[in-house]
This record gives sequence, structure tokens and C-alpha cells, in this order.
Amino acid sequence: MDNPLPLNDKIAKVDISRSATLPNCKVQCEFAGFGENDEYDTPITWMQWTELIVLPPTECEMQHNSWHRENEFCATDSFARTIPAK
Repeated sequence: MDNPLPLNDKIAKVDISRSATLPNCKVQCEFAGFGENDEYDTPITWMQWTELIVLPPTECEMQHNSWHRENEFCATDSFARTIPAK
């Protein structure tokens, strides 16, 4: 982000532990946030959300022919249901 997000009683920072434990694999998780979602770096002004399944590293490598760093995780959207949050 170019500018910090102003925090208030409805928006707060969430502290994420630096645990080496990966999220539960093969479980549907909900993710939400702002950002860019296309190759032209078009900013999104409304919150997006999706449900993803977190994959273990070996399955990510097999399904996506890709690897990720130890501080990242791999997730897939089986249903392609990414939609704006209301």
C-alpha cells in the first residue's frame, strides 16, 4: 500500500503468529482483502473474499508445478467463487 490504512473501532491490525506450523491442509478457509487482481495493477476499492483450500507443499508442487518458500502457503480455489464482500 502506498499509504497506511487508517484504523478505527471497526478496522484493526491482526497479529499473526510467526509459527512454523502450516495451516490445516485440505481445509476450506476464507480469505478477504484489498489489492490488485489483474496484470494491469488496477487497484481494488472494495473488499474481495474467497474460499480456498490450503494444500500441503508436495501437493502444491504436483498440482501447480510450483514451489513456495517456507513462510508461504499454497491454496487453490476449487469452485472459482472469488466475489466482492458485502
